Amino acid sequence: MSLIMDAPPQKTVKDFVKRLDFYHYLVETKENHTPIGKLLNLQFIHAEEGTTTFELEHRSDFVNAYGIMHGGIVALLADTAMGTAYGTYFNTDVVFKTIEMKINFIRPVSQGKITAIGKVIHKGSRIGVVEAEIWSSEKKLVAKAQGTMTF
Repeated sequence: MSLIMDAPPQKTVKDFVKRLDFYHYLVETKENHTPIGKLLNLQFIHAEEGTTTFELEHRSDFVNAYGIMHGGIVALLADTAMGTAYGTYFNTDVVFKTIEMKINFIRPVSQGKITAIGKVIHKGSRIGVVEAEIWSSEKKLVAKAQGTMTF
């Protein structure tokens, strides 16, 4: 008999009917459910209908040639926050995706944590408009993004 117990299996999105319930599970357990989330160590902080919050710690492997966080990392965080905010309205069997996104970079990040707050601006019958604000650990706006989602 082994004295080492296997870790309990992680739940997946298929274990839930409502996507918001799955998001609450992820916030509570601090599990990353996507390969990119695991790779970057994205932290899902908060979820309620129409809004989600994520955090990401600055790392040396996230920087560009100028020593600041690469814009692609910031954009990925914005897309994640916007997409999950949109996802709060759906059951887990609904597939949705970003069909357009734009981002304005306001100030560089060279240290600390960044926080993305995603919000749904409009949810139509097939198209949604979403936005995200990215904030530095010094409470300064780093970037603002807007996107269009569909399902």
